[in-house]
Amino acid sequence: MKLLIYQWNSLTHEYIYKALDEMGIEYNIVHYMGVKEMKKEEVLQAFIAQTEKHIFEEGYDALFSINYIDFLSQIAYHTGILYICWSYDSPSLGGDPATHFYDTNRIFLFDSYEVEEHKKRDVPHVYHMNLAVDVKEMNKFKITPQEKLRLNSEISFVGQLYRTEIAEALESLNSYKSAYVDALINIQMNTYDANLLRELMSEDFAYFLIDKNPEFEEHVKNSPRNKGEEGGIYSYAMLENFLMRAVTSRERILLLSLLSRNHGVKLFGFDKKIDPLENVIFAGPLDYKEEMPKLFPCSKINLNITVRSIQSAIPQRCLDVMACHGFLMTNYQHDLFTELEDGVDMVVYYSIEDALEKADFYLKHDKEREEIAMNGYKKMRDVLNYKNQLTKIFKISGL
Repeated sequence: MKLLIYQWNSLTHEYIYKALDEMGIEYNIVHYMGVKEMKKEEVLQAFIAQTEKHIFEEGYDALFSINYIDFLSQIAYHTGILYICWSYDSPSLGGDPATHFYDTNRIFLFDSYEVEEHKKRDVPHVYHMNLAVDVKEMNKFKITPQEKLRLNSEISFVGQLYRTEIAEALESLNSYKSAYVDALINIQMNTYDANLLRELMSEDFAYFLIDKNPEFEEHVKNSPRNKGEEGGIYSYAMLENFLMRAVTSRERILLLSLLSRNHGVKLFGFDKKIDPLENVIFAGPLDYKEEMPKLFPCSKINLNITVRSIQSAIPQRCLDVMACHGFLMTNYQHDLFTELEDGVDMVVYYSIEDALEKADFYLKHDKEREEIAMNGYKKMRDVLNYKNQLTKIFKISGL
């Protein structure tokens, strides 16, 4: 097997290269040129021509990338080789929709809900594949006494609150629309097994929100998740992304606030102190590779509150926590149960009230908490590693 790998600024490439080396698989790398450059038609066409020529000369079996990239799908189709992508983003399939249907594609998504959605569109060769983690890499660090002082906590959370952008957008709505959206956010926040907001997406619903309210439309378009996306707010994915971000923001602030009433809670990220979280310690950002792996074993409970645009998948953060011998408590995600067992490898909460009760219990029961953390670590080491997941991908792809 011989692969040509398209490398961009994903954090996972080095782990994939390491696994491929251990598997004895030959590969070469073609490098990402940057978003601005690739948006220039002459640059993109030159890249496509050069890459196709290279494929014909070198005789590759497949072109591989992290996340789906439409011009790579085109290159593989034109050269008659497979295009294999493994996506950790959600929503996952963008670009030219016509490329989704190429028979040379082998599309692996980390979210089984999205797989089923694309199958309904008759997209061929789309499969579910959980993400992976490199246990050795995550455990190579030594934690100094000074670092422990900063990182030790009863409960820790790593992530963003999204509060400012959401608050400003909702304040731009009139009282009726604001109350309507507020109710939708609360309903979705308490529903983990269905995307109610997606079912509401329609031209009428979008028009209802933005009619005579260009300020709200601008907030939606300029939300970090939507910047660079094509189309106006009538591209319903933009509106859904924004509202799901609002749900995530509310859930994170509410749960952290309630937990901090009775327990020590640290928030690691770029957010500044806010009134609803006066009892939470804002501990600043962590470097993903150098510092975050040190946090997870220092925290009694590592809390994951998934960004709601991820429908059913196991987020990378969950795998990272368990790979570092950390105890994971996470919201319900359907795909957790494809590889993991609740109360054995990690702990799942199904509501805000459930999270509060389980946090109380596991902070009082060290033995049970430590056993679960060890089980989660072993599952990452033995099951959800890069060699195992890549082996499955290549087998399904027919290589």
